[in-house]
Amino acid sequence: MFGLSKYNYDNFTRDLLMKDVLLDKFGGPKPGEKAPDFEARTLDGAKITLSDYRGDSNVVLTFGSATCPATASSIRELNDLCDEYRGDDVEFLFCYVREAHPGERLPAHESIEDKVHAAEVFRRDEEVE
Repeated sequence: MFGLSKYNYDNFTRDLLMKDVLLDKFGGPKPGEKAPDFEARTLDGAKITLSDYRGDSNVVLTFGSATCPATASSIRELNDLCDEYRGDDVEFLFCYVREAHPGERLPAHESIEDKVHAAEVFRRDEEVE
């Protein structure tokens, strides 16, 4: 994962997990609700909005980061889906978010430049489509 030989911590403890759980206050859309529109920047520097795709494409929107085990374990399957459905009016967007478990090997981003660099390395090392 992300070119690291081990997970981001030497020892991941319940206390570290609980700290993340207690900080997570995002409610987000409920199942079946439309995702709210947002503006984002691609790694190439272009600005996009979710509504850019409305009416033209179905969008598979994935959120993740290098230190998220669920992200790391799903990349191969996401790439397979992308290969299967690309060109069939389906867009795949990967939104790189804050590190799920920042630690000694990959700390929390301190700037947008840190985040962009981490996303670029993640895309390259994990071969994210």
